[in-house]
Formats: sequence, structure tokens, C-alpha cells
Amino acid sequence: MQFSSQQDILAPIERAFDILSDFNQIETIARGRKIDVKRLDNLTQAGVGLSWDISFKMRGKRRELIVDLVEFTRPDTLAFSGVSSSFEIEANVVLTEVTPMKTRMKIVTSIAPRSLGARLMIQSAKLGKTSLNKKYDKRIKAFADAITAFAARS
Repeated sequence: MQFSSQQDILAPIERAFDILSDFNQIETIARGRKIDVKRLDNLTQAGVGLSWDISFKMRGKRRELIVDLVEFTRPDTLAFSGVSSSFEIEANVVLTEVTPMKTRMKIVTSIAPRSLGARLMIQSAKLGKTSLNKKYDKRIKAFADAITAFAARS
């Protein structure tokens, strides 16, 4: 199952990329939302090879996810690969300069089942894909707005 959203950020592409790749800040925000985040690598700079163990509660169950940064191309591409006991997830973020002060962010997330139960969950989710697309788009819009606000403050 795949979701995608395209949103504009009112910031130069370099600044938008810097905010998106400030993983320490993103980890802090995630922890504030009751998501447990633990770095698995020893890298001191952002780049391919960063890895996280992420744990969160969803639908009453504790979920575990290992996420790796698999592409880091300044100033326009970030790609992540994640695996859990039930799913494989890929997320790609591509930035495009629209004007010197406006950046278009496109995020594509793909989810693939790894078990029979997960396959059934994906099949039932496909029935409500329109609703899920709207929720995804709304979250990505809020994310883009937060990046715009952060860029304006600093």
C-alpha cells in the first residue's frame, strides 16, 4: 500500500533540508509525543547509516520498528527503510526548489506486509484508502506547516 503527499514549505531548499535532517530535534519531538526513540548507530553526523529503534503504542498494542536512513543527498533527498515484525516500510522525501524562498516537499510512504495477519490488515485498509489518504495528506500538511514555522523562527 502506498501513500503520497506533496506540500509547499515557505523556506529555501537548503533550510528545509537542514530542518528535515536535524534528527536530534526530530527525536526530541517524537519523545514528546510518547514515542520511544533509541539510536542504534554511533555516527556523529547525519548521513546514510543512521539507525533508530522506535517503539510506540498504536491501537492498544506496543509496536516496535527499526528505521534506517538509506539515502541522504543534500539538498533534496532523504530515504528511510523500516522493518517491524509485521511490516516493511519505506519513506522517501524529495525536495524541489519552486522559488528561492519556496520548496515543494513530496513524501511517498510504502507499506508491505510481512505476515498473514499484516496482509489481512492491509487488505481491509485498502477498503478505506480514500479516508486514509486524506488523513495522511493532512498529517503531511501539518508537518510542512511546522517546518515553515520553524524556518521562520530561526
